[in-house]
Amino acid sequence: MFVSTVDELSKSAGDTTDSGWSLEGGRLAALDDESCFVTVPVPQGVRLLHPFSLDLMSIFDDSFNRSGFILQLTEWTLGSSEYDQVGWKAVDLMRRAYGESRPLEVAPVHIMRFDELLETRALMMQVLLNSWSAIVAATPVNYFFDFDEDGVRVCVANRQIAATVFAAMSRWNPR
Repeated sequence: MFVSTVDELSKSAGDTTDSGWSLEGGRLAALDDESCFVTVPVPQGVRLLHPFSLDLMSIFDDSFNRSGFILQLTEWTLGSSEYDQVGWKAVDLMRRAYGESRPLEVAPVHIMRFDELLETRALMMQVLLNSWSAIVAATPVNYFFDFDEDGVRVCVANRQIAATVFAAMSRWNPR
C-alpha cells in the first residue's frame, strides 16, 4: 500500500475515460451521456457488512483486468464519538504499518497493489462501519465505487455494464 495526497494522485493517475467518469475535486463527474451508476444501499447490521463488501469487490472479478485499487477517503470526520475514533485509529495504525506518518487530512489516498485486496477490504470496512464517504476505483480505472451515507454508487461507462452490476448485487436491492 502506498499513501498519497490528492494532488499526487491527480498527477499520476492519468486518463480515467475507461470508466466514463472523472474524479474532480474529490467528487465524481460523468464524462458523457452513456456514463451511469447503480445505487446499492448499505445493509443495516454489522453482520451484513462483510458479505456486502465481498460482493462489491467481486462484481468485476472476471470482467476487468485490474492491477490494484485506489481508495480515497473524502469524508471521515462525520462524528467525533469514541466509536468514530476507533475507525480513525484502525486506519492510522494500518497506514503506520506501511510507513506512512502523514495524517489523513494531508494524504487521504490509498493505492493498493493487485495482491492487497485484503487491505483494500479492511479500509473499505472502516468506510462502511463508520458511514464515511470514499471513492474506490480499480486500476486501471474501469469503474468507481462512490460511498456516502446513502449507500454505494457503482459508477460505470454504460448501461450494459450497469446491468452486470445490477445482477451481481441483486440480493442487496440495487436501484
